[in-house]
Amino acid sequence: MVDDTANPHHPPQWFARSEEFACLNPAPFFSEELELPDQETVHLRYAVVIATGEPDAGKLAEHGRAALRGAVTP
Repeated sequence: MVDDTANPHHPPQWFARSEEFACLNPAPFFSEELELPDQETVHLRYAVVIATGEPDAGKLAEHGRAALRGAVTP
């Protein structure tokens, strides 16, 4: 999972759990509040990359960043 650099509080802390059910989520407001005026909306963007075989974290993260930029990577 890769977060967009334009997200508030980039890079976020991450929340992981394994009990009851497994999950991995960004927690961008875990340790810091975000002031948001009334009637305003906050937009957050993330990419999730799923791969098979031997993982290369750097290459997978770059695929996620490329997806967030709207670029196509082979």
